[in-house]
Amino acid sequence: MDLIYSIFTVFYSQVLTKAPLLLGIVTMIGYIAMRQSADKVIAGTIKTIVGFMLLQQGASLLITTFRPILNALSTTYGLTGTILDPYAGMMATMDAMGDAYSWVGYTVLLALALNIAMVMFKRITGIRTVMLSGHIMFQQAGIFAWVIYSTMHTGMVETIVLAGILTALYWGITTNMVFKPTEELTGGAGFSIGHQQMFGCWLASKIAPYLGNKDEQVDDVEMPGWLKIFNDNVAATAIVMLLFFGGIMFSLGKEQVTTMAGSTHWLIHIFNTGMMFAVCMTMIVQGVRMFVAELTTSFQGISERLVPGAVVAVDCAAVFGFAPNAVVFGFVCGAVGMLAGVGLLIVIGSPYLIIPGFIPMFFDNAVIGVFANHFGGWRAAWKICLGSGLLQAFGGAWAVSLAGLKDGWLGMFDFVTLVPAFMQGMHFSPMFLGLIFAAALIYMFRAAKELRATEDAEKQAELASAEINDK
Repeated sequence: MDLIYSIFTVFYSQVLTKAPLLLGIVTMIGYIAMRQSADKVIAGTIKTIVGFMLLQQGASLLITTFRPILNALSTTYGLTGTILDPYAGMMATMDAMGDAYSWVGYTVLLALALNIAMVMFKRITGIRTVMLSGHIMFQQAGIFAWVIYSTMHTGMVETIVLAGILTALYWGITTNMVFKPTEELTGGAGFSIGHQQMFGCWLASKIAPYLGNKDEQVDDVEMPGWLKIFNDNVAATAIVMLLFFGGIMFSLGKEQVTTMAGSTHWLIHIFNTGMMFAVCMTMIVQGVRMFVAELTTSFQGISERLVPGAVVAVDCAAVFGFAPNAVVFGFVCGAVGMLAGVGLLIVIGSPYLIIPGFIPMFFDNAVIGVFANHFGGWRAAWKICLGSGLLQAFGGAWAVSLAGLKDGWLGMFDFVTLVPAFMQGMHFSPMFLGLIFAAALIYMFRAAKELRATEDAEKQAELASAEINDK
């Protein structure tokens, strides 16, 4: 029993929370299920782990490089309030729940088990997607656990069960909603988005056709003369970020930039910062290409043999390689919207002021920009991402006012729109939870009906094809 407990503890604490290892195991199981040779299994597993680690390193370098600039911007202009940042939100939840935060781990396990069960019974639930994004799962489960715990004043078992069901429904339904748009965007790559803005990406795919022309893609815009350099995504990223963050750093003043630069000349530091964004993006895109290629191929084995019809939902950066320039375009437009939103909160005298975090500002608007660009071109992308940034500012203030977590809030799109709306309902009456469950059942009923119709049509087509071949 001690050995079993030790194995479970290591898996729970060292694998389930580590996306590269978790996805590496998924790849390994998939290739084994497909009866691939040992060298293919080993190589595919390693490439999945290394690719995701490369993505993580690029993202981590991106955050550590640019987060201090936004923090300095807040300090310089005297902004004090709640930081919109997933890790700040996670720490705020831990502080608020105290010893009860240990319940979150059980919530994650229950939610994951329920998510897998939904896929296993997909003809009843309509859910095909499994959320596999490691640490993000803990952040989200913590928020749902806190909402239940703080509004309903429940004990351990009730909190874990209710929060686990809520989390599983959020994972299953939102990743399932965005699966079809992701398939169209990636040309049928076979994965879905499992991050923190699935509803935002789905919404962008629906409204983008009404706001622009999908034939006018950001990456396809032909620049005249010397501006053709912007057709190269690495050069475009470096130049745009040099101008964008260069402007912010110049506004901080030479003295503060010199302090940030250390022994490097302050002008050289600004230049290096702009170039570093391109470095990070190159790392992220390269990592994505490595792990997505292996994971999507191997997951077919799991889908065919172990959990038929399952689709893996992975980090939002997995779509960056399909429109690199749209990533930067969406980020810049979203950042402008978020900073404008903060300014408007100050003007109207909001009692809740938010401090923009780099993670929501970049990863939300970048991926939403990719979807908006694909379905409505650059005209839709700038409008949607500008609106997304504004929503992050005002929705963040709304969420903080309801959650009471003034030290930090998750700040990602779904958690400044869907979650505060849910919290508002819970503040009116805990019975609102019943309406959420009812709405989820209605969605699953409709999704299951559509899925069964699709699968039955595919089977009939296969039978018809087989009969023609027999003849």
